[in-house]
Amino acid sequence: MPTQGAESPWGGAQLTFIARRDVTPQPPQTPQALLEFAKVNPGTVTYPRPPDFTGTAFLEQLLIMLTPDPAALKEAPDDATFARVTAPLWQYLDALHPYLWREGKDFPPSPARMDALLKAGTLRLSLTFSPRMRSKKSPAAICRQAVTVLAFARG
Repeated sequence: MPTQGAESPWGGAQLTFIARRDVTPQPPQTPQALLEFAKVNPGTVTYPRPPDFTGTAFLEQLLIMLTPDPAALKEAPDDATFARVTAPLWQYLDALHPYLWREGKDFPPSPARMDALLKAGTLRLSLTFSPRMRSKKSPAAICRQAVTVLAFARG
């Protein structure tokens, strides 16, 4: 059967924030905005504990956005460049962690646990790797109409 331009991809993947629209109508769109959001709302932001896929993807996203040399990320790491390329990530996490849930000393094991904490009102943000999460998953976590989803502006 011809589709005549009506094709659509089977799926997609992008690190996406989930927020309750009533308390966080506009989730942060940059690492700097996330840090400021965490400072204003201490204890209500976190990420899944790596090696959880979404937690690792969150750290990778930060690295891509914060490094001064994104081209170096496309090459095999070496001792000469690793410290320089990753230093902004470690500095950022050192600044962010004191404002995270449990002061960044403990992390939820999965996005599902973050969704439960979001539903309970403990967190202001959760994370998913599916931009379609609002239509697929949120009814189990929170009323679909009550959530908003947003990805970082670039990365």
